[in-house]
Amino acid sequence: MNETIEKLIASGKEGPWWDFKQTYHQNNAALVHDILCMANVLHDGDRYLIFGVNDEGVITGVPEDGKQLNQANLIDLLRKVSFAEHHCPDIQLHHITLQHKVLAILQIRNVRMK
Repeated sequence: MNETIEKLIASGKEGPWWDFKQTYHQNNAALVHDILCMANVLHDGDRYLIFGVNDEGVITGVPEDGKQLNQANLIDLLRKVSFAEHHCPDIQLHHITLQHKVLAILQIRNVRMK
């Protein structure tokens, strides 16, 4: 996955199935909105919210003020949302280091709902 993320950042722009976020969302509604937007993109592959990168693709790193995203909190947040037919997006949170800065990668997996 690191190689994929490095290529997306190196492109210097956002795309239909990846989005750069310099900081974490200020509220949960905005975060859920971005997750749903990515989950609904027509793309045969995973989608990514990349935290710690600005809109121009410059790596800034995620804030180290203790307000980190974590997998358990994200899953709990999504479980509280009413989804059509209970189809909650399948997510995985990763932390990677690039250019000596920590990035948070929220991977929205490409899963078919049956």
